Amino acid sequence: MFREDSIESLKIIYSDSRKELKEITDFLKEWASIEDIYSKSMEKISSIKFKNTTGSFFENLRIYIQTLSSKAKTFSSCLSNLIISSIEFITAQGESLKTGYTEGKKLNESMLKKYNNVIIALDKYLNACNDCEQVTSNLDYESDDYKKEKIFLKIQSLKKSADIALDNYKSANQSFNQSIKSYNSSIENILDTFNSYEKERYKSLEDTLKILSKVIVERFENIQDPKIVLNEYLVTNELKKKDFLLEEMIVSVYSGTHPLFHDSEKGLRVSLLAESGVSNGTQSAIENMYRKELDFILEKVWDNEILTEDECLKLNERLKDPIGRKAWFWSLNHKRSQGRFEISSECYNIIGELLILALNECESSDDTAIAKTCLILSQTFYKNSPKTYLQTFIINHTIWKSVNFWKNAIDSSIIEELNKQVKDSSHDLSQSKSLITIQLISFGTIMMDFKLPTDLILYIINKLTQKYKISSDEAQSIMPTIQENYNSYYQN
Repeated sequence: MFREDSIESLKIIYSDSRKELKEITDFLKEWASIEDIYSKSMEKISSIKFKNTTGSFFENLRIYIQTLSSKAKTFSSCLSNLIISSIEFITAQGESLKTGYTEGKKLNESMLKKYNNVIIALDKYLNACNDCEQVTSNLDYESDDYKKEKIFLKIQSLKKSADIALDNYKSANQSFNQSIKSYNSSIENILDTFNSYEKERYKSLEDTLKILSKVIVERFENIQDPKIVLNEYLVTNELKKKDFLLEEMIVSVYSGTHPLFHDSEKGLRVSLLAESGVSNGTQSAIENMYRKELDFILEKVWDNEILTEDECLKLNERLKDPIGRKAWFWSLNHKRSQGRFEISSECYNIIGELLILALNECESSDDTAIAKTCLILSQTFYKNSPKTYLQTFIINHTIWKSVNFWKNAIDSSIIEELNKQVKDSSHDLSQSKSLITIQLISFGTIMMDFKLPTDLILYIINKLTQKYKISSDEAQSIMPTIQENYNSYYQN
């Protein structure tokens, strides 16, 4: 933080100190003047000689008056020569602070100008990125490919402006940071001079009070010692350097609300948008970006490397986002396509916890597709000694007890298979029913492996056979087949 008032505070403190010294000096000068006048008056009186008066009383009185005159003169000299001259000497030394203040003010003005340049450049950079983000968001609301291309050209132009603004911002930031060392060194010297003066000022006032206390007691023998407590009267204004020195400014990175603008120094990642195809909008680009991020993190997990705090936070953020979950399971599927099924115990626990987190999000958002993928992958990866699939880690999750989840999961799989059949004109109606039956048997076996009660499995199968008009004879054969498959595959 740049403090414009730091040097001005030095001037205020110095000015107050000078006023204090002037008040004391004026007071002591007036006192010294009065003592001098008194001394001279008493000396004049003591010079009068009594010619016609007999006895020693008046002669003794004259000698006493001479003594008073001498003491007053000594006290006046003490005030003028010892105390006042000392304070005036310190006051004169304080004049050098004016030069330090003037130098400090110039330095402050120079750094303030550089600081303002940084703030202005930062504002232009952030505004340029924000403009680019606003236009980028329009891609997802436009259906016409030609208009999308025009929007993309606008995005590229705004991106170029944002890049230029970023370079200018970095340059201004660098200029400010490069000047800090010289600035701080000069300010430290100014503060050292000021603090040195303050120590001398304090010492001078301390000595003054001690001398006054001593002289008063010696001069007025019957007057009680004032017992001046110095720390109740004297204040030293020591300036702390941390209140004046500047720290380097860190480059701020634009982070917008759109995923393509998160944690990106140069704002929009145009290359990702171009790679995924402008006609697909931003969603495809976001998923590709998440895939690259999560693929890298997942590789570290597979290799038993420790994740950074940022990587752990990113994993949690991605699993809370529908596109992020989709990218996460794409990365897991990537490991599956590589044939890397066996994982370490550490990896098993980490992946298991992440699957639980993903399932929590799927359950709260009715994300059946990703939960179904999670189910399949949990039967893919395993740890050894003994061989234990990830299914064991997630089998008690509440989503598996949901009838709606299983109905929707099976139904979506049936629809996927029927859509594939539509593209193949060689398939007839009997083959469609066969595809439906296969899906029902397959998921029925999985439900049994996930410990669903038999009557609940039968209820779900009956609901779907009714929906797809499977004959009662065909429907009755499905449950025994499920039991047979489960016994032969999972029990052996």
